[in-house]
Amino acid sequence: MKQEREFLTLRQTQDALLELLVVFDGICRKHGLRYSLAYGTLLGAVRHKGFIPWDDDVDVTMPRPDYEKLLEMVNGGEDVLPNGYLLSSDRGRNPDYSFMKLMNSAYRISSNTHLEVPYLYLDIFPVDGVADDEKTRKREARRNQILIDETMLSHWPSVSGFWRIPVRILSFFPYVVLKIFGVRRRAVEKLNRNAQKFPFGESRDSDCTNFGANRVYVPTEWYCSYEETEFEGYRFMVISHWDEWLKIRYGDYMTPPPEGGRETHSLKAYLVEQE
Repeated sequence: MKQEREFLTLRQTQDALLELLVVFDGICRKHGLRYSLAYGTLLGAVRHKGFIPWDDDVDVTMPRPDYEKLLEMVNGGEDVLPNGYLLSSDRGRNPDYSFMKLMNSAYRISSNTHLEVPYLYLDIFPVDGVADDEKTRKREARRNQILIDETMLSHWPSVSGFWRIPVRILSFFPYVVLKIFGVRRRAVEKLNRNAQKFPFGESRDSDCTNFGANRVYVPTEWYCSYEETEFEGYRFMVISHWDEWLKIRYGDYMTPPPEGGRETHSLKAYLVEQE
């Protein structure tokens, strides 16, 4: 008899995400890989010493050389990931996104916003160099945003509630066309090529260039110096210039947004054994 599916509470989801982060941190420390908590996860570490109370995801960044080393070890068959953990694809015939996700296959997820990879995950964003002149940066950012939009349109939406049917009707034609012509694969390939035009370590400034929503141009040296910070009772790595980074990204980052401006991924997670 099929067990009735029981979704995790937000706190239980955060605890499961914390497990993912602990595993990721252990991999990086064991293999000498640099990483930093990033975006809402970094903000939560500084402002709340853990998750932002309403947050339901984990973000980290890795300098491109470390990101590629992790991928190379996993693809090369090295015993890097614990049993039940896997990386999503960011290249090849069926890429998921232009960045990787570390997933725990013990938890399946569903999203009210768009189709995601099947398991609970943390996002791993590679940090790449950017052009020195502003004109070239803007041109590259525009090109990348078009490609990012193409990758998102290539995912079948899983919106729930009142808008579920209208959204799927409107999305059906572009989804089918983009799927047939392999637009997502080509878009992700171009994003990965574009991201590495200006090699990390050889560029004055750097950014997560292949994910357009995260524009934060900062000196490359900021991603070369790290320290530990507290997060949910554990110690994780952050860039040493975390304060300056957060001010550029969020401004007055210690003041929480009003209740109506508190974004989540609307993830619903459940144990695979319930299937």
